[in-house]
Amino acid sequence: MATSVRVVCKDQNEANTMLRRLGEIERKLLLARTQVAEEVASLNQALDQLAQPLMAEQKKLIRAVEKYADKNRNTLLSGESKSVKLTSGEFGWRLSPPRVSVLGEIKTIILSLKRRGLKRFIRIKLELDKEAILRDRPEIAGVEIVQDEKFFILPLEEVTAAERQVA
Repeated sequence: MATSVRVVCKDQNEANTMLRRLGEIERKLLLARTQVAEEVASLNQALDQLAQPLMAEQKKLIRAVEKYADKNRNTLLSGESKSVKLTSGEFGWRLSPPRVSVLGEIKTIILSLKRRGLKRFIRIKLELDKEAILRDRPEIAGVEIVQDEKFFILPLEEVTAAERQVA
């Protein structure tokens, strides 16, 4: 394991040298990330070429089995069973989890629920409008507008002659 060396900046000259090195590091990291991204893109393209015919065949086989199953459902199933077990696998039908499907206009449905006294099926979400508070800056107990001062470093993005020789 590498030991950690403490780096200390003593003056503006050293700060400038460190900023130059930070710029070099950022450019090298960007280059490495770009190269890896290109390799990943190339691998994904190779995977797509390999997977496309397999996925097309998979889709056709699933459709064929489903069509056969739908056509012969009555003879394939017995009792309460909704699946068919074969030596190479199993197929069948499953119910999806229950979900609410809204068929009408939301406003109309909400008004109807209110008229019928079914407010427990209506959700009202209350939250602070932080954008309005920032814009208008009102005095509100328990709320304050804060800003943090954060240190930044912005090295030059130019490539040095030494870096050009390496690349």
